[in-house]
Amino acid sequence: MTAEIDRVTAAFTARLGSLDLPLPGSGRTEQRWSGLAELAREDLAVARLAEGHVDAVAILAELAGPAPRPGTRWGVWAAEPPHPVLGAEQRPDGWRLTGTKPWCSGAHACTHALVTARAGEQRRLFAVDLGTGSTAPVEGTWPAVGMAGSDSG
Repeated sequence: MTAEIDRVTAAFTARLGSLDLPLPGSGRTEQRWSGLAELAREDLAVARLAEGHVDAVAILAELAGPAPRPGTRWGVWAAEPPHPVLGAEQRPDGWRLTGTKPWCSGAHACTHALVTARAGEQRRLFAVDLGTGSTAPVEGTWPAVGMAGSDSG
């Protein structure tokens, strides 16, 4: 990791407590967007990670899933290029994801992510604990100079 990624990760972590934005569909879209815009004025890379986190919170709520535990940092990694494809295989002990997932903002910073993968011809969404040691960012896969701190690997 670089010093910039470390700085953005620390700033993102520090802002988690103030990311209590209204959920989509609650009639408070302006408040939601204003909160993200204010953060973007301060630090665009931190806002990019914050957007992923609040989007994950919203998706989990919409799916009636468990809310993220305090202190966890979530991302949403749903971009689907034609190749490479992240595959999903159901096994007796659960699902196994294999392959590469490009454009994952917060690759080092996030503790968890909602990740799309293909199971045959179906696209599925998985909640992934990134602290298990079974995932690794691929360095240099998105050389975005202005957003380098967003850690998109």
